[in-house]
Parts: sequence; structure tokens; C-alpha cells
Amino acid sequence: MNNSNVEKIKKHLLLFAFFIASGLILWGSGYIISGLKNDAYLQDADYILKNSPLCSKHQGVEFIKALNPSSLNMNFCNAVFEVKMKEKKGYAAFINMSGKYGIYQGMFLYFKEERQCFFCGLGGGIADKPAIYYGIIPLSISISEQKLASAFERLEINNKEKK
Repeated sequence: MNNSNVEKIKKHLLLFAFFIASGLILWGSGYIISGLKNDAYLQDADYILKNSPLCSKHQGVEFIKALNPSSLNMNFCNAVFEVKMKEKKGYAAFINMSGKYGIYQGMFLYFKEERQCFFCGLGGGIADKPAIYYGIIPLSISISEQKLASAFERLEINNKEKK
């Protein structure tokens, strides 16, 4: 090989190394950010459970682990967590809800034994006021509850089939 070919190979290897390094940096930052995002949702969930009058009887909810919504075929959810309250197991989900002043994060709980999903409150430190104050009507809450309940029921059916 002559000198010009060696120089071309060095340039291409340098460019290739740059792209590999950039990809690794993007992957690593995405991994770190996903962990921070889950922590933010957990803080929001804690605030909602403490301050929302709709969740007064669910104060003892314990968050077990974060689940990936896309692996559950629930891409409409921003975050999904496995929860436990005493002997009952279930899920908590955050979804976007359109209101009068923009998009809000709604938190919903679903317990496997009850097979019912219910609205807990809005994230972002506003759980102490009713959702209607922010322009989220009961119809949109009920539609979201039904959508989540059917998604969680499908998830339970799939989990039983895998076993």
C-alpha cells in the first residue's frame, strides 16, 4: 500500500470512530435521561397520592418497578409502573390529557383483583384541584380509564399465556 491509500484509510477510520463515539454518547445520555424521567414520575405519583382527594384511600401504594410502555403495547402511556397495596397488585400509568390550558399528565391506578382503572389526579403539583378546573372533562377521564383498563386486561391475558 502506498502513502495516499494509508492516509485515506486513516481518515475513514477516524470518521468511523467519530460516528461510533457519537452513537455511544447518545445511547448513554438516553439511558441516563430515562432513569431521571422515571424518578420524576415517581415524585409526581407520590405528590398525587398524598394530595389528591380522589386517592385518599390509596395512601399505602408502593411502587415496585418501572415498566417499558412500548414493550407492553401501551405506547400512549408516558410511564407505567408495577404497584402493590397490601395484598393487591396492579399498575400505575401516566398519560397525556388535553385540558383548557394545554397538556397535563394524568395518573391512573389499576388493580388486578378489581379489574377497574380509576383516575387519581394530575401530575405537575396540581393534584389538589379537581381536573375540571383545568378543562379536563369527566368524559375524557372515563375514556382514558376504559382505554387503560382494556390495555391492562390484555396485558394480564398475555402474561397468563406466557406462563
